[in-house]
Amino acid sequence: MADSQENATKLSTSSALVALVLLAGCNRTAVDPNDPKNSATVSAEQLQLGMRNAYERTRTMISTKQLTEDKADEIFKTYVQDIVKNLDVTKLVEEDMWRYGEIFRTAERWDLAEKALEIASRTAKNEDRRVNDTLRYAQALAHNKKVPEAIAAARTTFTTNAENKAPILMAVYLEIAPAGRGQGQDLELARLIRDAVKQHEAAQVDPQSVPGRMFLIARPKHIRDATRLANDLATGTFGSERGVGA
Repeated sequence: MADSQENATKLSTSSALVALVLLAGCNRTAVDPNDPKNSATVSAEQLQLGMRNAYERTRTMISTKQLTEDKADEIFKTYVQDIVKNLDVTKLVEEDMWRYGEIFRTAERWDLAEKALEIASRTAKNEDRRVNDTLRYAQALAHNKKVPEAIAAARTTFTTNAENKAPILMAVYLEIAPAGRGQGQDLELARLIRDAVKQHEAAQVDPQSVPGRMFLIARPKHIRDATRLANDLATGTFGSERGVGA
């Protein structure tokens, strides 16, 4: 136990970046994809893989009590922010904009996320990508205080077929609405949520698959929580103790 506490103390006072790069292990190539300093020369897919690995490592260190959850979150966020810091955003490949958009979202660089995801949503190769990238674009717009544009963007996903409607409600009420609240558009956000509930009810999933079964089990709760949030936004009580999920 003492060793774990000592390790946590060491990590809490050391560079977050160094911690994750060292934790990556000894598998080294000419260009180490785990090192954020190499972001400009590593593919977007490799960057995403590195992020996932880094996140999993920090979660493991929470479970082994080497890190607190707050410290793990701080280290991971710093790692992703360093990836972004070392990217040359003028040389990003268009077909990978959805990947870069996800990196920028994770780093909470909403200015860059908006630009990348606008391109990604406009150039998406299939309907699944269009829906997901457009919803993430709407989230970035909301964070950038462009709430009417965010609402309009989110509504463009409503035209998708039933098989691609599953992500809409969760994105609207868990990401877009909280990011856009309090900017003079709460009534419109409430309407957006209520309309997204209808999209959720119309969504079709494969009940034989694990994700499909999970979706169907969770659907009533998501509808209930989303409706509650819409009511709170409409009445100006968003953020009360009752809150989403209460």
